[in-house]
Amino acid sequence: MGYSVLETKNGEEAIKMLGENTDPPVDAAIFDLTIQGGMGGKDAIIQVRKQFPDMPVIVSSGYSEDPVMAHPQQYGFTDSLSKPFRKHELADLLTRHIK
Repeated sequence: MGYSVLETKNGEEAIKMLGENTDPPVDAAIFDLTIQGGMGGKDAIIQVRKQFPDMPVIVSSGYSEDPVMAHPQQYGFTDSLSKPFRKHELADLLTRHIK
């Protein structure tokens, strides 16, 4: 799709990486709602919004019944993406939110 991807294994690493000066800058982030043994998106979004209030941040999960997935904006996320998803669903979502 033409994007460069940076990966981290949990929310703590993602917050650290986002705080570093990356080149090019990060245009959007996708967080898994929960991470076994680590910080998931539900906890990480609080710190991310303090540093990046306008960054598009997507929450993704296979737990589609979770309230965060149903109402992502109420929890600080820009949008949600249910797993499993197709490439065109991800592309549409990114196109809508990356300016």
